[in-house]
Amino acid sequence: MYITAREQKVIKYIIQQNRYVTIREIADSVQVSTRTIHRELKSIKPILKDYHLSLDKQPGKGLKAVGEQEDKQRLLAHMSNEDQIEYSSDERKLLILCALLEAKEPVKLYTLAADLQVTNATISYDLDELTEWIAPYGLQLIRKRGYGIELKGPEEAKRKIVGNLIVDRLDIQLFLETIEMNIKHRTKATEKVFGVVSRGQLLKVERLLFHLKDRLSLSLSDSAYIALVVHLTYAIERIQLGKPFEWKRRSCWN
Repeated sequence: MYITAREQKVIKYIIQQNRYVTIREIADSVQVSTRTIHRELKSIKPILKDYHLSLDKQPGKGLKAVGEQEDKQRLLAHMSNEDQIEYSSDERKLLILCALLEAKEPVKLYTLAADLQVTNATISYDLDELTEWIAPYGLQLIRKRGYGIELKGPEEAKRKIVGNLIVDRLDIQLFLETIEMNIKHRTKATEKVFGVVSRGQLLKVERLLFHLKDRLSLSLSDSAYIALVVHLTYAIERIQLGKPFEWKRRSCWN
């Protein structure tokens, strides 16, 4: 069963506390809103049911995972033993794009398939859709049998596209949590695929900006905030790789 990174965090917190916990406590632990937790609990119930567990809600006390300890441990073990947190189709396309941006030579289709643990046919379909995603930015994919896959286009377009696509296409918070979970698992995908959204780099930038935002009293929407995080991360990556990066006086998420 596919369990998202956020669902895993919520389930682990509830089970490991072994007491009644409030929605606010869960939200603070997972670092999301209480409204988000209410939504996540709806999807968590069938997961718990598969392991003969349930949630007991008590007014004024909160909620608690109810069931045999053996079943709780079995669910925790299942989540801990997963080799990789599964990515959605849109997340895969973004990570493929990141791999192509980082690559210094054409990337083989089977390499992407192995890194993301999906079939060659799945990657091929993702590439078809990715081609449509990047066309408005003046970018194109060069795909030749025996040659591999290469991203072609202006450097400025490459600089802008990742942050824009994250904002336009993905559940931002969930994507960050999925990245964080995979970083902790240190899977082959996180070692080889993360380039622009670097292993650990994005989280470091996000945490630094989070503190600076409060200190400087910056007011940013969620989409503007994450676009800025990704933009800064990408800038660091390009500089570290010795590639050109020009910071222009314009909104970095436009």
